[in-house]
Amino acid sequence: MEGEETYSPAEASRVLGRSGRKISERRIREMLQAGELEGERNEHGRWRIPRRVVNRLLTERRGREQLRAEPESGS
Repeated sequence: MEGEETYSPAEASRVLGRSGRKISERRIREMLQAGELEGERNEHGRWRIPRRVVNRLLTERRGREQLRAEPESGS
């Protein structure tokens, strides 16, 4: 992760909130601690999440939101 652009949990929460449903900073921290979200603590003990991970999650969330918004066919 060294040299890679990263987000703090608060920044990740703001970015992911753009996909529609907000994800709290608290939930992001829970996901990090549970190993559900890739990230690591820096030398000060603060979580850092790779930008690529947040962007991938954002894309997945947007895709799920789009699927929910599409009308059902054949009904």
